[in-house]
Amino acid sequence: MDPTLNRGYLSKVDVPLCHGRFPLEDIDLVIESDEETAESLQADIATVTSDEIITQRRENLGGLASDIVTILQAATPIIAAVMPFVIEKAKQKKVRRLKLGDLDIEGPTDDQVRAVLEKLTVKQRPA
Repeated sequence: MDPTLNRGYLSKVDVPLCHGRFPLEDIDLVIESDEETAESLQADIATVTSDEIITQRRENLGGLASDIVTILQAATPIIAAVMPFVIEKAKQKKVRRLKLGDLDIEGPTDDQVRAVLEKLTVKQRPA
């Protein structure tokens, strides 16, 4: 996880990472949005996992809060289950930035988020 995001957590998530006999790797999902969208995403994510979600206010240069960063660190199946909520918010133009692992999309469209979800689900399928 990005060490610059360690300040100002309102809550933290811990997801057990095991699928069958093989542990799954964590993936960091970071969503930048306005406060209303972040609250909505937190509620939506809570329907998928009972763990808490990390949130942080990101201030602009004038010191005013400009974005809320929502972070979920979880196994691929949980992230994939959360992505439809992100797609809906992207469709409404409410997601300012989406980071998933090394992928970083500024102002993602719902089609871009769908493509990310497709990549996640392909990775999950057994070879």
